[in-house]
Amino acid sequence: MEKLNSVWLIILLGVVIQDVFAAGECDGLGLNNALLGLCVAYTTEGNDCLYDGSNDSVNCAVIRKNFFRISGGDDLDNLLNIGDADAIIGPEGGTIILQGVAAVHFPEDSFVEDTLVSISTSSADDVDEVFEEFASIFLPLERLGYEIRIITDSAPPLSEFLAIDIIVPDTFLSSIPDNYRVEAFVIVEQGSDQEIPFPVFELIPSTYDSLTSTVSFDLPGAAFFNGELAQEQYQAIITLAPTPGIGATISNTLEGAEVSVLAAATSVGACQASSISCPVAGGCSVNSPYNPARKHPITGQTRPHNGVDYAAANGDSILSASDGVIERSYSSQSYGETIIVRHTNGSATLYAHLQSRGVVKGDSVAAGQQIGTADSTGLSSGPHLHFEYVPNGQIIQSKNRIDPDPCIDALASGSITVRDSGSLADDSFQLSLDGFVIGATAIGASNTIAINNIIAGQHLLELLVLVAPDNVGTYTVTLNDGITFSDGSTSKSGSPPQGTLVSWTINVPVPTTP
Repeated sequence: MEKLNSVWLIILLGVVIQDVFAAGECDGLGLNNALLGLCVAYTTEGNDCLYDGSNDSVNCAVIRKNFFRISGGDDLDNLLNIGDADAIIGPEGGTIILQGVAAVHFPEDSFVEDTLVSISTSSADDVDEVFEEFASIFLPLERLGYEIRIITDSAPPLSEFLAIDIIVPDTFLSSIPDNYRVEAFVIVEQGSDQEIPFPVFELIPSTYDSLTSTVSFDLPGAAFFNGELAQEQYQAIITLAPTPGIGATISNTLEGAEVSVLAAATSVGACQASSISCPVAGGCSVNSPYNPARKHPITGQTRPHNGVDYAAANGDSILSASDGVIERSYSSQSYGETIIVRHTNGSATLYAHLQSRGVVKGDSVAAGQQIGTADSTGLSSGPHLHFEYVPNGQIIQSKNRIDPDPCIDALASGSITVRDSGSLADDSFQLSLDGFVIGATAIGASNTIAINNIIAGQHLLELLVLVAPDNVGTYTVTLNDGITFSDGSTSKSGSPPQGTLVSWTINVPVPTTP
């Protein structure tokens, strides 16, 4: 009983002095006061749990048990990177499991010979820095308090993908708002013909199993890189963070698993979001295309390019691809002078390796407005524009970076189109989906709004009559790709006065996987 009281005294003291002491192993784990106090008690040198390795002592066992209970199942050793696991994976493949954290499944022929593989957790400042810069475009909330590292001892896996399962801690799940979904983020070394490879965080499409609180996804073999490891070693670094929008979920029931697969509704090479305009004043000529499977021309290793490099000379004008607000305007060691625009439809575009930035955070910009000039700042070997496009994951199925080039001035051949159906063609309209403005027609133009790859389910579609010189805005809205209005029809027409807002409920089917 005296030992138990002494444990709780240490815990209470840990809570009181947490601001002074918790800058050590417990800092950055995202723990609330009670859990932070337990962690501080566990890592206090005099308690012998961490520093002397006496993890089986009575005090340590009680602390770990209470941490497990209060957190809803988190293992304190795992969070502090005390626990790890390793296994020999041969050419026949195999699985390595870090109990309560993650499992990695290696398919056959992942290695040509027996290879030592380890999996562990850590919490590194340099990982935080990479996440803060390169994941910010996805609008994540605070990431998991640790990252998972998979290290191979002699060679990277040869397989194109590895199946990964990560258990999401209950405390982390409870902090996620209803309109967010936890996603997997993986560090990859990105590069192109005009860029020196550097590490970035990429969002990896995944499914979430609500019964087992597990995120599952296919980890690209390209995620393994040497970094600062020993010459023969390679590692993959994974973390989790919530982002806006609903992803693919497995809803387990007694009758079985019902899977909602959010596959792309558009074919390869088609725009998978909304149409945008060319960001280079002189026109968009591709130097290095978007290519997640790009091979380095010298080493032959996969070094993905998750954007497009457009030809641009030093000083060429760089333009906003759509209406929006400047979300970030900053200098980066890798991307050089960089701008991120958050558009009115919730999507975002990134402009990198600039010479100058003519906008600051919070500035409103219009499509075609100059925001900077081109150059080759950062890890770039020649002047060009590196351009990225991230759709709004609340209305578009793709949350990760997509190929922007098919969306440049894309025709309205996608899911929702609107046109001025009057004989004078002198009206203009604005179209919104679930409160996000997805486009507006110009006077005299028709069929000018395109949006593809919409999340399955019900959505609110709104049309605002912007300009109607004769006070009658004559429109026709057409739904494609199996989308219907709530009454089952695919077309609506009308002639409301200028300033009128018309709304409908539309139904988007689950697309068929190609």
